Amino acid sequence: VGGTGADVNAGGGAGVGQNGAGAGVHAGANIGSDQNGSMQGGQMHGQNAFQNDGEIAAYLQAVNEAEEEQARLAVQKSKDPQVKAFAQFMLTHHQQLQQSQQRTLSSQNVTPQAGQATNQLQNQAQQALTSLQSKSGRDFDQAYIDAQVQEHQMVLNALDSEMIPAAQNSQFKQDLTTLRGKLQTHLQRAQALQQRLNGSGNNP
Repeated sequence: VGGTGADVNAGGGAGVGQNGAGAGVHAGANIGSDQNGSMQGGQMHGQNAFQNDGEIAAYLQAVNEAEEEQARLAVQKSKDPQVKAFAQFMLTHHQQLQQSQQRTLSSQNVTPQAGQATNQLQNQAQQALTSLQSKSGRDFDQAYIDAQVQEHQMVLNALDSEMIPAAQNSQFKQDLTTLRGKLQTHLQRAQALQQRLNGSGNNP
């Protein structure tokens, strides 16, 4: 999951679980990848996964990087024009989010600090990418879009339950709120594609 002010978008959404599987999830906990190549989170038993703004920033950088990697793969592999267009949108937008976040971090003197949540996310993002690389055709399109729905829901949940409440810098907190709206839009677009792909599952 930013820039400054309304333009700020601290980071992006990297990978969440199908049908809102990430609901109520704590971002730093037991993140794993499912068989469809999505990243999922697990409970932290009431502990906030982020100890400071630097850990939040590092996590969001990892989210953006994971989203960009998946999007690049989808642009290359998908044969569905709508899936390919969505992937190109995700690639461009998460690159912009990453650049915006860098500007915000610089202006607010926040230094990214990778904590447990970020390390787990990076490990599982690689596993998720490897899973997607093994798929092709309709199976790839379905797995990629399912992962996008799951992943964005996971990050939105983490923003609501952990990152925004834990953010200490007021500008950074505002940027996270702005970012949330951007990721909600990503989720809605992914859900629309998911519904289309599910509806056409029996077509040749």
